[in-house]
Amino acid sequence: MHKPMRFIQEKVDVAEPDKTRTHGSRPERPHRPEGVVFLAGVAGSGRGDLGRLAAQRLGIPFRSYNGWAAAGRDRAVVALDEADIELEGGPERVRSLGTVFYLMSGAPAVAERLLREHPGEDADSLRARAAEHFFAAEPVFMSALHFLLQGFRPLEEQVRELLDKLRL
Repeated sequence: MHKPMRFIQEKVDVAEPDKTRTHGSRPERPHRPEGVVFLAGVAGSGRGDLGRLAAQRLGIPFRSYNGWAAAGRDRAVVALDEADIELEGGPERVRSLGTVFYLMSGAPAVAERLLREHPGEDADSLRARAAEHFFAAEPVFMSALHFLLQGFRPLEEQVRELLDKLRL
């Protein structure tokens, strides 16, 4: 079932003027769909799997942040972590270059994925480090995002949502 993408067409004012948003059509786009597609998230969030599939569907390369910088900052799907965002000049700078998707996978899911990738590591220690890293990095990702993607959903749903949001 396909849901309508623009069902709210009104301005909503809230008590805090800096929090006022217009939903639906607006004169300025919140992102640059023709620019770079950034996938922000911690290691183990699924950026690589989603990035490769999204890049394939968009017909552009998938790159790590360092690979993207080395390739001349071309139009690509780029995996970012919080250190990459800081290297680029911070969340606002990254937002100005393209569309930022935060692939939010909860700390337990990230830890389980990392355990599968590193089977010899101590599980309790890895879970503790993953949780600490996740909660430390999340504010950076939240301040950079245009869109939030839920990392626990099936990959095909995630890529479909990403492509739909690029068309907004």
